Order: sequence, then C-alpha cells, then structure tokens
Amino acid sequence: MRISVIVPTFNRAHQIRHTLETVLGQTEPPSEVIVVDDGSTDATEAVCEAFGSRIRYLRQENSGVSAARNHGASMAHGEAFAFVDSDDVWDPRKLAFQRAALSTAPEAGWSITGLDVIGLDGRVIDAGNGFSRVFGVFATAGLDPLSFFEKYFDSESVVAGDSSFRIYHGDAYRRCFWAILRCRRPPLCVVSSSFSRADSIPRCAWLRKPSSSTDLLPFPQWSWYRSPW
Repeated sequence: MRISVIVPTFNRAHQIRHTLETVLGQTEPPSEVIVVDDGSTDATEAVCEAFGSRIRYLRQENSGVSAARNHGASMAHGEAFAFVDSDDVWDPRKLAFQRAALSTAPEAGWSITGLDVIGLDGRVIDAGNGFSRVFGVFATAGLDPLSFFEKYFDSESVVAGDSSFRIYHGDAYRRCFWAILRCRRPPLCVVSSSFSRADSIPRCAWLRKPSSSTDLLPFPQWSWYRSPW
C-alpha cells in the first residue's frame, strides 16, 4: 500500500523539523511526504528546504488548515493518506502498524491510533491515550476507550515486524458517532496503542484514497477531509 503523508503547516519553523524527522524515520517509510505551507511568514520554508527531495513543499495563500489538507490530498499519489500536524511526532512504527491493520481489515476505509499528550519538553503529561479527548461517546457510555472497543467491535491480533498488537474494527459510525454524523461512512479500524505524540489534539488518522466527492468528518477539534481525487 502506497502511503502519502500530508503535513499542513503555518508558522511552525520551530517545530516542523522534528515532525518531518519522525515521518521520514518510519520503519516502513511513506511513498511521499507533502508539506502544505498555509502562508507562513516565518522560516518554515527554509526549514523544509533543508530536507531536499525527501519531501514535496507546496505553498498557498493563507486559507486555513482544512484547505491545506485538501490541497495536499489533491496532489498526492498514494493509495492512502496519512495526516500529521506540524507540531506532532510519530512513533517509528506508526505507519507499519496501521498498514498491517488496514491489510487485516480490508473493509475499513480509515484508521486511527492512540496517542500520548506531551508538554513542550517532550514528556507525557497525560497518563491516558487521547481517544477520550476526541470522542465524547466514552463518557456517555460510562466506559474507558479500551472497554468500549472490546464491547462493540471485532478484535484480533496483528503482527508487524517483530511486534504484535490488537486492532478493533467495525461500523464506528453506527456504534460511536450517531450523535455527530447521520450519514453513511466506511468502517473504522482502531489501533489502540499510542503511536503519536502531540501537544494538543492530534490528527492521527489516515484513510484509504476514496473515489467519491469530498466529505467533511466534523469531529470536535479533529476534522479532516476526504479527497475527491
């Protein structure tokens, strides 16, 4: 599976280098890395230029992060899109594990992983992963995320490299998000382990390249667009 990583950014010269190093340092590297600069006025472009041909740098007038993600997706050539904000960092195994997860659950149209929230010093400041920060359904159900996944989704063990992990897959929109979305969406594949680190709510999702027109997934503080290409 060819994976295009899309990195929207705006005035992140002080952080984007670390983000790109973790993306390019994956045990199973992506096919391409596309940085979309949403009109930065700092040294973001110069930092990106230092990576040379390992990334594609695109610049646009300031139009907002969602427009930057869509711009990157429209230029991508991969079979799946992985989104990462320019202040987030990835575990080196993240893409390998999600690739294996989606191969195990071919019906899934998108995948998310757990995450750790970190401070500016890089240390974890929240003992739990970030699922409960993004989706209110867990508090409503009175269950922690892992218990919720075990109760409502199919579960199986997946091996990637010399590591094994559990995935949960099924119709997340019917189970989890009925209060937010009232239209049909593809099944979800969850990798419960934390493979991202962020100083806020991260965009740790990726999705298979769709053939339909653009759809917005309006999760609170965590939205990304499908590409029509």
